[in-house]
Amino acid sequence: MADLDRGASGSGWHGKKKLPRTITVTLILAILFTASLSLLPNPSSDIPRETAPIPARIVYASHSNISINGNAQFNHTNFPNNGVVSGNGSASNPYIIEGWDINVGVATAGINVQNTNAHFVIRDCYVHGDGSHWDIHMLSAINGIVSNNTCSNNWFGISLDTASNNNTINNNNCSNNDDGIYLKESSNNTLSNNNCSSNKWAGIELYSWCNNSVFSNNNCSSNDWYGIDFFRSSNNVLFCNTFWNNVRHGIRLYSPSSNNKIWNNSFSGNNGGGVQAYDTGTNNRWNTSGTPHGYGNYWSTLTGPDNNFDGIVDWSYNLTGGVKDYYPLTTPTWPIPEFSEIIIPMVGLMLIALIVGRTRKKP
Repeated sequence: MADLDRGASGSGWHGKKKLPRTITVTLILAILFTASLSLLPNPSSDIPRETAPIPARIVYASHSNISINGNAQFNHTNFPNNGVVSGNGSASNPYIIEGWDINVGVATAGINVQNTNAHFVIRDCYVHGDGSHWDIHMLSAINGIVSNNTCSNNWFGISLDTASNNNTINNNNCSNNDDGIYLKESSNNTLSNNNCSSNKWAGIELYSWCNNSVFSNNNCSSNDWYGIDFFRSSNNVLFCNTFWNNVRHGIRLYSPSSNNKIWNNSFSGNNGGGVQAYDTGTNNRWNTSGTPHGYGNYWSTLTGPDNNFDGIVDWSYNLTGGVKDYYPLTTPTWPIPEFSEIIIPMVGLMLIALIVGRTRKKP
């Protein structure tokens, strides 16, 4: 691997000469700006931490099971028990279902939406059951956003089934189910910042023809089987996800899954300390390419050597199935910070530019 040019130069002031006011102000603000960077995630720590935020404490209102079949049943006037609190189904004003505590009981699902293409949002709900049903189930439903829900103690926490395409699933806590999030024959979905942990099977399962979806910043840890399990699913992208202490592999790509890209994820303690990922598919890539090198994933059992200090282990990581990650990372990666985490450094940088600019204008 080509080494990087890491040369640097420096200079300093000597003697007792007083620093110009411009430099003094700039140094003070630079120190404050540097200190504010401590708010960002620290990639050098090897201590697991949650990638999905714990849902805010919400005052839920009890509600019976919700079932919507077709766009017309989103109309709250005609179907007053549908849980819709606002919206007209347009992209700018979607139907909103929010704030409900639903005990699934003997129904098929706590919230069921099927055969719809209206825009809708399911958010801030607590859906739970007896382990034999769905918490939130979508069947042939598109244009949905499922956000900041807690889905627990059921068969599937969130399920996207049969042509449930172009949906966004984010910031949900899907724990203590059989599968946290389950996708079947559904594509072009985005799953991010979900906490899919402590499930009996997999944190996230893609079962049969789930293609062209993006998975980022999800925490798939401490599951009894896999962090994410792929079966006959291709052309998906996974990055900045965390896989800690799953009983089996962090990720399993089962044939004929192909052309998936997996990079910048963190794996630790999976499969009892053995090989942490499994791939018997075709042409799946576990690192990016580029010059002077690509970027792979962090594997807790292979963090060195790194003789040229470029953050890339000098050896490849071998997965079960004969596939390799050619550019393993030496330190774990953490989720991309939210705007609220980077606003202080941004403000600090703007203040430096503003004050320095004004100081220079003075005679």
